[in-house]
Amino acid sequence: MGKSVADAVLDAALSYISSNVTQMSACSTQPTTYGQATTTGSYMLAIKTGLTSGNFTGPADDTSGRKITVNAQSLSLSFPLETQPTWLCAVVLLCCTLQPAPPRR
Repeated sequence: MGKSVADAVLDAALSYISSNVTQMSACSTQPTTYGQATTTGSYMLAIKTGLTSGNFTGPADDTSGRKITVNAQSLSLSFPLETQPTWLCAVVLLCCTLQPAPPRR
């Protein structure tokens, strides 16, 4: 039997993320620690600091469930993202939520 979770529960978790993310980094591979995601010379290629809840929209419906969206951000890289696998990490306190960057066309 399938399980159901009310949108309000999911929205509370997503709102917590959007209210507490302060930085986003581009990483060369999937980091497993906060340090790897935020330290130059580790996996981090670039970092954007100073994010606030105003940088996010949502929570909202999506075809695959609830979501939040981060507004477009500028990161300074010395090479195009499509030249190597890149992970975008939204850093929340001491954990990291990961999603592979979409391929550029």
